[in-house]
Amino acid sequence: MTRFSPSIPTSSSRTITVQGHLANTHGCAPLQNEIQALLGHVVAKSEAVAHKGRAEVEKLVRNWTADLSVELGTVNMPLGQVANLRPGDVLILDQRVNEPLKATVEGREKFRVWPGQIRSRLGIQVESVKTGEP
Repeated sequence: MTRFSPSIPTSSSRTITVQGHLANTHGCAPLQNEIQALLGHVVAKSEAVAHKGRAEVEKLVRNWTADLSVELGTVNMPLGQVANLRPGDVLILDQRVNEPLKATVEGREKFRVWPGQIRSRLGIQVESVKTGEP
């Protein structure tokens, strides 16, 4: 069986290529300095690509859509009463008319809003933005 033993040259002339950039090692100059210079260049280039990539991702995310819902109010009642609801029945909700409504984005509360009308459509006006959670 043949055994493989890697060896690291300490003084030789070699050319190393990393991402299209050449570094020559010659004489007694340690390989570590050349590799460190190449790695510095690679890291700088990677950071530039990452920054560009981040901008592209941010642009994509800004174009995504999300469900925003406004809750008019809630009521807690027995299932028997729910089963007996008929057209014309009136329920009293827990929401006061002088308080803003809760608006959620993808199920998480993000805004407090006031209901309104825009021409012939319902609309909302944002009163406040909930902070502190992603």
